[in-house]
Amino acid sequence: MTDTLHVAMVVHSLNHNNIGRVYPFLRAFVGIPEVQMRLIGWDHTGTLSPLLNDLPWPVVPLRGAMTGVKAQAALAKAVEGCNVLHCFKNQAHLHTALHVAHQQHVPLVLDLDDWELGLYLEGVARWPRWRQWLWGGPITRHIADALELEQITRTEPAALVVNSTALQAHFGGSIVYTAADAALFDPCAADGTAFRAMYGLPIGAPVIGFLGTPHPHKGVDELLAAFTTVREIHPDVQLLFVGVPAHNAYHDRLLAIPGVTVTDYLEASAYPHAYGACDVIAIPQRAVTEGIMQTPAKLILAMAAARPIIATRVGDMPAILGETGMLVSPGQVQELAAALVQLLSAPNLRIALGTAARERFLAHFTLDRLRERMLIIYREARENT
Repeated sequence: MTDTLHVAMVVHSLNHNNIGRVYPFLRAFVGIPEVQMRLIGWDHTGTLSPLLNDLPWPVVPLRGAMTGVKAQAALAKAVEGCNVLHCFKNQAHLHTALHVAHQQHVPLVLDLDDWELGLYLEGVARWPRWRQWLWGGPITRHIADALELEQITRTEPAALVVNSTALQAHFGGSIVYTAADAALFDPCAADGTAFRAMYGLPIGAPVIGFLGTPHPHKGVDELLAAFTTVREIHPDVQLLFVGVPAHNAYHDRLLAIPGVTVTDYLEASAYPHAYGACDVIAIPQRAVTEGIMQTPAKLILAMAAARPIIATRVGDMPAILGETGMLVSPGQVQELAAALVQLLSAPNLRIALGTAARERFLAHFTLDRLRERMLIIYREARENT
């Protein structure tokens, strides 16, 4: 066994917002000589996530199908020389990664940051009965295949990393929350004014931030409804969405709402300034399976940036935030609106909460903490393979 860990990070897409989960793992080992990283993933568009621009690690793009003999051969070639495989968003390429790990006798570490191996049940349950009947055979096969993947996830990997206590209860494994670079997110270095000027946000207006890709389970509809109420009291308030690609289902709708500003994905170095441009961060996660299983990265990034946070009592967010933010009930628009109005009207409270959130981040959620956890997991996985 060599002393140096050569870790192949494998993702289903180099263009998707899944890079947001992978990024801190890659960033945590920059400048650590005993660990070398390599990012491998399927390139569907030819344009890599901008988060990858500031990383020194090699990026190996794969094309074509994610399963089958050709996919196995391509991944096997890409991971040559690596002694650990760490896979993210595994549903599409889990069988391929397992084949290569067994073939090359290297441990496979799986990461689960939401219920991507079980969302088939969420979607089917909401279908009308006629559609369920029409697609009965394919649905049955799809569910059977997905349940097989879930069982493989529990039994096959050398180690399993999960991003919430709900995922741990469902799959087992070790909880490893996302992390942030304490120096990069130093609130004293953030230039929120310049960010506002760049994106046309009024310098003196209050700004509510949602820095993440919009999806229904993230409570975007509730936030938009609450924003309408807040504007009745603070007519100049702005709502900033960061990380909304043109293909996102909310993109055009958001652009049409007065007071709402939308950006695409940004480079990693821009996010501290984006957080610095916000007076309040809203994380109104819904109490549905997707919301409970997921721990939003933007929660910990906002804490790192010393922003006052309003989050819902969903999943691990209350435990992570502690007393350093405001908690509201999920799905309650008026409660969310009232909390937003309260914070926007209380600058001293915003400062106190932001400062406390930063201190809690420094104690628990830095890249150093992430690196310590992963070194233990990687080394134990190698020893047990």
